[in-house]
Amino acid sequence: MATTNEAPKSLESILEAAGGPVNLLRGSNLGPYRFPVIPPEFTNWRDEVRAWKDSCALLEQSYHMTELHLRGSQVIPFLSEIAVNKFDPFPVLRAKQLVLAGHDGFYIADAIIFREAEDFFRIVGAPFASDWVLYNAEKSNYDVEAKKDDNFSIRSGTREVFRVQIQGPNALALMHEASGGGLPEIKFFNIGEFQIAGKSVRALRHGMAGEPGFEIYGA
Repeated sequence: MATTNEAPKSLESILEAAGGPVNLLRGSNLGPYRFPVIPPEFTNWRDEVRAWKDSCALLEQSYHMTELHLRGSQVIPFLSEIAVNKFDPFPVLRAKQLVLAGHDGFYIADAIIFREAEDFFRIVGAPFASDWVLYNAEKSNYDVEAKKDDNFSIRSGTREVFRVQIQGPNALALMHEASGGGLPEIKFFNIGEFQIAGKSVRALRHGMAGEPGFEIYGA
């Protein structure tokens, strides 16, 4: 393995040398990154855009989304101290955009939080949000238990749930067909339960393309 005597550099010095964070990120030589496990079934970005704009796109999220599971009787009071959201009301089988701030009031990260049961919440998104919530949960005196399920960039094995998105003008019709006509009416950012091929699944109703879209997950 090659070695180097070059002294470690601080992030500040790297940013200054690049001329700022935008130049640093745009000049990155890392190249494209494909998550492990996911087969290369895609073609290109243009085909994906045409799919969700004109027909229907199936977007795999099972491996690249970090999850943090929160359990306990005081999850809402705990989150109220680190998030800018209002959690009243927040009934079971609803979701919210969770926006997190630091102790100085500045933005930290955001993710989607699912209320799966009265005392079980699922935070889904980039790892920054889960890391901040986990850090604060470990320091908290609230009745909150936090368990992180990292994405497959840094671990392997199995996950508790699969997660796929269906987006585009044909998404609703496809969902009715896939559920055998058993798709319930799900309001925006509500979570519905139904069956596909005899298996129970849940779906968050949202829309990324100006049409009803669904984020489906299950065992």
